[in-house]
Amino acid sequence: MVLPLMTRAADAPPAGADTLEEVIVTAQRRAEALLDVPLSISVISAADIERLHATNLRDLDALAPGFTIIPSGSPGQAQVVVRGLPDLNGGTVVATLIDDVALGPSGLSLDMLPYDIERIEILHGPQGTLYGANSMGGVLKYVTKDPNLTAYEAQIGGEVFGIEGGGSLGTGARGAWSAPLIEGTLAVRASLYDQESPGYIKNPTRGLNHENTLSQYGGRLALLWRPAPELQVKLQGIYQRINSAGNAIIFADVVGTAQDPYYRPGSWYYGDLIYPHPVPEPYSDEVTFVSGTLDWHMAFGDLVAVSGYSDRGVSQTLDFTGVILDPSIPVRLRNDSGARKASQEFRLTSRSGQRLDWLAGVYYTHEQGWFDGYTDALDEQLNLIPNMNPFNEGHSPSTYREAAAFGTLTYRITYRFDVTGGLRWLTNRQEVEQFTPPSYSWPGGEPSTQAESAETPWTYTFSARFRPRPETMAYVRVASGYRPGTPNTPVPGYPEIPPLAKSDTMVSYEGGIKSELLNRAATVDLDVFKINWTDMQIGTQSADGRVSWEINAGNVTSEGCELTATYQAGDALHLAVSAAYTDAFATEAAPAVGIFVGTRLPSSPKWTTAATLDYRLRDLDHWTPRLSATWRHISSEYTVLSTSTAPPVGLVPAYSLVNVDLRMTRGRYEVALYAKNLSDKRTFTNGGVGGGPPGASFVFGGFTVEPRVVGLSATLTL
Repeated sequence: MVLPLMTRAADAPPAGADTLEEVIVTAQRRAEALLDVPLSISVISAADIERLHATNLRDLDALAPGFTIIPSGSPGQAQVVVRGLPDLNGGTVVATLIDDVALGPSGLSLDMLPYDIERIEILHGPQGTLYGANSMGGVLKYVTKDPNLTAYEAQIGGEVFGIEGGGSLGTGARGAWSAPLIEGTLAVRASLYDQESPGYIKNPTRGLNHENTLSQYGGRLALLWRPAPELQVKLQGIYQRINSAGNAIIFADVVGTAQDPYYRPGSWYYGDLIYPHPVPEPYSDEVTFVSGTLDWHMAFGDLVAVSGYSDRGVSQTLDFTGVILDPSIPVRLRNDSGARKASQEFRLTSRSGQRLDWLAGVYYTHEQGWFDGYTDALDEQLNLIPNMNPFNEGHSPSTYREAAAFGTLTYRITYRFDVTGGLRWLTNRQEVEQFTPPSYSWPGGEPSTQAESAETPWTYTFSARFRPRPETMAYVRVASGYRPGTPNTPVPGYPEIPPLAKSDTMVSYEGGIKSELLNRAATVDLDVFKINWTDMQIGTQSADGRVSWEINAGNVTSEGCELTATYQAGDALHLAVSAAYTDAFATEAAPAVGIFVGTRLPSSPKWTTAATLDYRLRDLDHWTPRLSATWRHISSEYTVLSTSTAPPVGLVPAYSLVNVDLRMTRGRYEVALYAKNLSDKRTFTNGGVGGGPPGASFVFGGFTVEPRVVGLSATLTL
């Protein structure tokens, strides 16, 4: 039975009215209008990315409510935090997807240069029922552009830019091309990009003034085949590589005493943008991604089959001089890690608009991960010291398998009110090996140890949606998510190590309202939430500090509210405002790992806000100018787990950033003059109190926001 639905189209304004463009998302594995989906979603459009001249996740920090990025030195080294819930054991609690394919778990989120991207969807809170493992904090989804089956498209662009403190101009080049090979049936799309950024960190120890140069390049090839109106196949491949020559680390004096509640950064310890250290710290991140999607629209429903494969390898070098040996001996830590992941998903969904809508699916993934670590002692020329190397060495291959079945049901009680329930049952199995060469093995221990685990968790979701008017929707939602547990390899002499830190879970309770106002010229999206995180996986170590492992300890609650509002005044003015208040704190003590009731989480600002103004100016000799400005603010945040009963802890001060963009458009041509971090704000984005380079025993050190960038870009659309 088809039930008449209350839709916003029924109350649409007359043609030609000044209205906002409808945003379509796929958060619930269906194409739906953003304002119809009963959960909190933020969308960063291609136009937003273009106005910000974004080249990495840090450029999008706080652009969505409660969405923050924890940087670790350069693009590619970043964690995504949603609703103030960071990972506490080096992994991630926010799943990353390209279209419908999840990438392998890693301590770092995928940091794509967002070119040839249609939009970025950020799903807030647990999404375990539809997205499975590692999505208990939320989902970050890159949605790519499809090939055009009916029209030829081509675009080329380039830019030059300077960074405050950089030694030369940076350059960027990009191009995309789409063409129907068989009109209406077969089309191809290809894109390439390359971004070269100058360094701005000075390293007097090595005589370098621009150490952290950066290269980002890659491309995409996609094929879309529609042999019949009801059948479509999309194939695509993506490659990206990031090469960084160093980390954007700075140091400051510590302000605060044992009687002061917080340690904060004061004046620069070495000077502006200076990081003296003897060992180079290169970083590389290489991603290869392939996917295939089949959409078959049948009489009783739609079948979707999604196949995916990803291969990500990360290589990182860190300067450990003065940490484990005499400061006169340079020490290098080299880590190579990565994961290869293959996955297959089948989904069958009913046709929309029925009294009872349903979705059913199965999923399987097989992942192989690796971690190889080396510690090297070096001489003054940074060559290996023969009788001391490798100082330490370890290898840890791993395997993860998961199979799942999931489904949702939506029942429309009336055309105004419906309810949805969903379940996901899964089973996973993990195998981890720890291999250490015999000369570095523990006394009495074997050079190789193994651990394995098997779990059968399940997740659920429930939501109710009510439409008092066609343009207004209110909802409540309860949902859960989980993260796979962590097997611990045994170490002789440490019987306290548990064989497994079991999976941890999050359950969210939220309610919200979404509405279009002023004859669809404005939108408001407001929600309140409470998330309970139980059995947290967190790292601990032995009393002698020699061995570390994972345990389950403590519970955390995150509660707050989020607001997004937009206003469109014709083609001349567009305003967007977002804000979030988040309070994340412990509700169960675990003193062994520094958690007490009331302990606040690190990297969890209470306030994130952003505002964007885009204004069309009067035409100038057939050129149309548009001025846009974006302001983002992140409040202060702790650097470690913090409680009033602990000694003073580090506090990263609040900061604000402003980006501006002035673009001129005439037909196929567009030129833009832009500035990022307009006021050249110098601030920490992540860090803490501790030892710095040799000779700096107690400093505030961490990662800095990129200095002011001023650039000029040009784009030709063919």
